[in-house]
Amino acid sequence: MKFSWKLLWFCVIIAGLFGCKKAFNPQVSVIDHGYLVVEGVIDSGNDSTHIRLSRTTTLDGKTFKAESGANVSVEGDNNTSYKLAEDLAGTYTALKLNLSVTAKYRLHIITSDGTEFLSEYVENKTTPPIDSITFKPLKSGVQFYASAHDPTNKTRYYRWDYRENWIYQAAFRSNLKYEDGGVKFRTTEELTFTCYRDARPSNSVFVGSSAKLSSDVISNTPIG
Repeated sequence: MKFSWKLLWFCVIIAGLFGCKKAFNPQVSVIDHGYLVVEGVIDSGNDSTHIRLSRTTTLDGKTFKAESGANVSVEGDNNTSYKLAEDLAGTYTALKLNLSVTAKYRLHIITSDGTEFLSEYVENKTTPPIDSITFKPLKSGVQFYASAHDPTNKTRYYRWDYRENWIYQAAFRSNLKYEDGGVKFRTTEELTFTCYRDARPSNSVFVGSSAKLSSDVISNTPIG
């Protein structure tokens, strides 16, 4: 009788597919502690600062718990304070803080129930500009890459996020319009062949580090 390796591998695969399986049920807490979650970055320049506050839920919780009614401010060790306003439920915003580069700053939060939270004072760092954004087509889409450097060698740790903005062209031209009870040709300015869409912001964290390099240079870090 001739031995068949193909038959052996077939039997192994079948055994793996239909073998015994045991459900994994990890022991997790069913108590809703409602810990405060703080998300955001203090922008020390001309951009806006957004801090989002929410509460933790159990694993089977299906509702996002925004923390509304809190007092949120950015405080400096130079006796300055900047209050953030709640524009959306649980989201607190300040425009163009323009913080001093010689001071340190912290986040000060007082929730609606009077509980107070203070972060540590941290150094205000000036973010170096992005040197370039490049891309490479993939079978499933496009991969983007970011490059940056700090000639003073003080940044070392980088974090990127993004917001998608799309430009696309309609499948058909809309050359006609209905106006004043009749059909008219659109002018060049009225053509709607090209469209724009502001899509979702990034929901992932993209980081890079030059801490182990002699120069503070980040080259072609994948983002998106």
